[in-house]
Amino acid sequence: MLARRSVVLALSAAFSIAAVSGAAHAQEKSITVFAAASMKNALDDVDAAYTKQSGVKVAASYDASSTLMKQIEGGAPADVFVSADLKWMDYGSQKKLINDSTKVNLLGNELVLIAPKDSKISNVTIKPGFDLAGLAGDGHIATGDVKAVPVGIYAQAALQKLGVWSAVEPKMAMTQNVRAALVLVARGEAPLGAWLRREFGIALPFTTAGAALATAVMTFPLMVRAIRLSLENVDRGLEEAARTLGAHALDRFVSVTLPLMLPGILAGAVTAFAAGLGEFGAVITFGANIPGVTRTLPLALYTAMQSPGGDALALRLAVLSFALGLGGLLVAELLVRRVRRFVGR
Repeated sequence: MLARRSVVLALSAAFSIAAVSGAAHAQEKSITVFAAASMKNALDDVDAAYTKQSGVKVAASYDASSTLMKQIEGGAPADVFVSADLKWMDYGSQKKLINDSTKVNLLGNELVLIAPKDSKISNVTIKPGFDLAGLAGDGHIATGDVKAVPVGIYAQAALQKLGVWSAVEPKMAMTQNVRAALVLVARGEAPLGAWLRREFGIALPFTTAGAALATAVMTFPLMVRAIRLSLENVDRGLEEAARTLGAHALDRFVSVTLPLMLPGILAGAVTAFAAGLGEFGAVITFGANIPGVTRTLPLALYTAMQSPGGDALALRLAVLSFALGLGGLLVAELLVRRVRRFVGR
């Protein structure tokens, strides 16, 4: 769900292509191509034409150039790498991940500013000092992650040169690649989001509350499962004894059932907390990747892993995530033991 007046910045600079070092040549008449997400439409047509002409099947994987190069560095079996950023191609050369003799600069692209189809924004003159933040209104500006994704890196550089970056930075909603940014804008604002904003003034997309809600929705079933199991294991004899002593239904629940369920409730809460530490897809889809607002540990870890030289930071974040999860388990175990002693079990 995205505010109606949100816009997207899409930019891909010099595209380059190279064969990956050590990649197997076409075997069983197939090759694997790792290509920048912004190349999908064009490359799909090229792949189909190439397959028809040569009989060689092309398996294409599209994502941000940073993500693809990190996958190649990790051992992903790519035969060809198409980058939307010269920096990531140079990174591959430095790491000896590509065959430099095959590297070719193919084409370039332009910066474009788009809005949803039903937007009231008309012609905009992009010039130094233009009011991009005002165009976005109370919405956000979608682009790729400015620290790693080519579209984000170039968008930030262009906006800095135009002298508007400081004004728009708080409104930036960063995604994992350019096509994801395009989807955010094309999708517009869903009916439920529009109704909440109109009737109650509640804005959830691209907010901390929205990211928390997305995480809760994905992890709540785990907590419900644990609570259900604890409820099923409550000794019905104790509830019956309380009933015969004159306790009403609410009294029995508060004084008997709920205390017996507490260990299961705590276990479910910890399980949900641990799962929430690793939630990625729902948060980046609903809240994007906004530093200080919706960037969670997994998103920070992802951003670090996609950044050149970010491996050390990624390791620290991974250790922190593990420590938080382990700490949660230890605290939960201590609480469960205290509760069990309290209820005499």
